This record gives sequence, C-alpha cells and structure tokens, in this order.
Amino acid sequence: MLKIMNYVPTISLIDYQNGRLVFQTLNAIKEMVKSDFFHELGFQSLEVLDPELLEPQNQAIFYYVKSRYFFYSYRRHVRFTDLEKADNYLDMMIRSAGGGKALLKPKHFFARAHVKYLMYLASTRSSSKKYYFEKVKHLVESAKRYYPNESSFAWLERKINEN
Repeated sequence: MLKIMNYVPTISLIDYQNGRLVFQTLNAIKEMVKSDFFHELGFQSLEVLDPELLEPQNQAIFYYVKSRYFFYSYRRHVRFTDLEKADNYLDMMIRSAGGGKALLKPKHFFARAHVKYLMYLASTRSSSKKYYFEKVKHLVESAKRYYPNESSFAWLERKINEN
C-alpha cells in the first residue's frame, strides 16, 4: 500500500520566473484538487505559492485552481461557504487578469458563471437568490457575445431560463 507522508512541493524563487514551469505546476495541482485522494494535498501545494510573485497569467490560473479546490469541496460537503470562497477566488482571477479575455479561456468564465448559478440555487434568502440570478444572467449574456459557439454557456442559459 502506498503511503504518502506530508509531502508538499515547493517552488523556489527562481522557479517563479520560469512562467512555463509555474504554469505546468499549477496544472498538476489542478488535477490534484479534483481527486478525492489528493484533494487536500493539492490545496497544501497551493498554500506554499505566493500569488504576488506570479506573472499575471499564472496569477489568474492560481486563483482559478484555488477556486476549483473550493468548488470540489462544495461538491463533496455541500457547504455554502465553499461556494462563497470559490466565487471570491474566481473574482480575483478576473481582476488579476485585468478582465483579460486574452489571458483566460472560456472555461474560466464559465466556472465563474457556474459557481454563481450554484449560489443562486443554494441561496435561501429571496434577495440573495435575485442577486445571483441577475449576476448569472449578466455573465452568460456577456460570455455569449465573446464565445457564441460555447455549448457550456448555452447549457447554463437554458438552466437559467428554466427558473
């Protein structure tokens, strides 16, 4: 049986300047946070990184990966606070990319809209439901202007229209 001790990868200061290596590391961590087995180890790996030392693209990806950790935590434990944290990191992703469509892919914008949709579904107060509903609707409309052929936004639009 494989036993993993408290192994947390570290990135030295010189690695921060190697954008490609940091990007590959973030992608590996993203796969870890998806996994039931490596979920917490992935989060620990994120915690050793300083996002302020990352170039803008990698900083945006860092926040995306951190949001995915909380998204998968929500799926496992159904805690609204996990959605709130995922939402916060997705907003930080957008800010760190300067809103930059050039730095982000449709999946990043979809993740943001999808988390807000889940917050809409999970909200119990009518004022919160209305807020999240309007926010999701706006995000989907905006995304469809930039990515008209993305099926994920069409799916989310159908889900919104069902409500």
